[in-house]
Parts: sequence; structure tokens; C-alpha cells
Amino acid sequence: MAACPQCGSQNDDAARFCSGCGRQLTGATGLPSTGTGTSAEVLTPRIRTRVPGFVKAALAPSEPILAAFHASLFDHHKQGVSLAHDKFVLTSERIIFYHTGLFHRGMGEMPYRMITGVNYEQGVFHGKVIVEAANAGLTLDGIGNADAAFAEKIIAGGMSGRPFAASGPAVEPPLIGPLAIAAFALVVIAVAAAVFFGPGLILPHLP
Repeated sequence: MAACPQCGSQNDDAARFCSGCGRQLTGATGLPSTGTGTSAEVLTPRIRTRVPGFVKAALAPSEPILAAFHASLFDHHKQGVSLAHDKFVLTSERIIFYHTGLFHRGMGEMPYRMITGVNYEQGVFHGKVIVEAANAGLTLDGIGNADAAFAEKIIAGGMSGRPFAASGPAVEPPLIGPLAIAAFALVVIAVAAAVFFGPGLILPHLP
């Protein structure tokens, strides 16, 4: 175990980032290979949220992103203590959980080789993935059922050393969603109508 020089949290000797504060640790041994001599299963990446640059910079050149989701993350070994992270990425090698903010950001990781068990629980609208490791219990909650099942497949495959490959580059969602674009267009039309037709025009109420 290695102590983080920034927050003092104990981390696995092979960890590249502190599980407590997300700081990059020196002396990491790098990522383990998933090569098993078998052909990699090709998956179409499921990217539901944009992946920030500091997360991409932490990836090895041959480490594809297979999934990226919003979620509520908890350590269920510590009575459901929130990890202060609200997004996670699944690569061919590990789970990376992170958060972004105006002034603060953080990141942690859980390599698949450290995981001892994974289970998917289906809900009415959303599912959860429960991950067990030697010194941590990670619950990934609030994910769509299909996405949660996909996440469980990747994690379980990583535990068993089954190699995965992405079918192509990860396509991220746009910065502004289609609903936001439509709402903005309605506002522009309403303002333009008010300018051209005068104050006597009765405009529809916009939420």
C-alpha cells in the first residue's frame, strides 16, 4: 500500500491515481495487459456523457473507452458514503470515476484485477451495478437498465481477463442537447417577432 502525498489515503501499489483525492501517484507500475491469446470481443462504445481531457490524458495509448455514464457513486462498505464523483468511464482495463467543477475536479480508479465480484440489479427505470473489491465496495446507481447491464458485462469480462475492443472511436454527445437547441430557437423566434411586429403582439408563454 502507498500513501497519497496530498491527502494521505492508502492506495494499492499499482494505482495510478489516489482513490481519495484523484491526484496522480508516482511510481505506478502501469496498466496490466489483458491479452489472453483469445480474440477480443468488439463492442460498440456507449458514451452517454462527454469525457474531459484530464481523464483522456490518463489513458494508455492502447486503452479504449468502452462506456461513459452519469451515475450516483457510493462506497457501500462505508455505509453508503458518497465518493463525490458523479461520472464514470469503463475502459478495457479499469473503472475510472471522476467529477468536474468550476474550480475543483477529481478522479479515482479501480482496476478490474482488483475486483472480486460484480452484480447488476434491475430497477423499474434505472438499474445499479454493485462492484466488490478487497478494500472497497463501489455502487454505480441511477443508470439506465440496458446501460447497467452493459457495464456489468465489461466489468465481469475484465475480471476474467476477457479482452474487449471498441468498434470505432468513441463518439461523445454534443455539448448542447437537441431539446436545449429547440428551446433556444423558440426564444430567438419570440424575440424576433417582438422586434418586428411591435409590443402589441401577444407572445405565447414560454416555460
